Amino acid sequence: MAPDGLTWKCSKAGVFDSRSFYEVLNDRPGVVFPWKSIWKAKAPPRVAFFIWSMAWGKILTSDNLMHRGYTMVGWCCMCQCDGETVDHLLIHCCAAVQCGVKETPELLKM
Repeated sequence: MAPDGLTWKCSKAGVFDSRSFYEVLNDRPGVVFPWKSIWKAKAPPRVAFFIWSMAWGKILTSDNLMHRGYTMVGWCCMCQCDGETVDHLLIHCCAAVQCGVKETPELLKM
């Protein structure tokens, strides 16, 4: 009788590795990010580049800078609360949302 053990069914060897995990995460049939739409949009190139950087999670927020080896505070500089991630800064940060609404009141009509 074989001893109990864990196997990773998503790799041929049955052993967990980051490559097979990445493939599982990205294997979502029918879900494709509209990359070409970013560059075809009627927006200034700097806006398109910002959206493209945001979609890749490459905006230089404090978490991305710390990931690159910089030493800094981990909280959001706008609201002094949660960690400053791309999602927090663009979606969850109350200060950033208020700033965006003040600059573009048409967002309230959406």
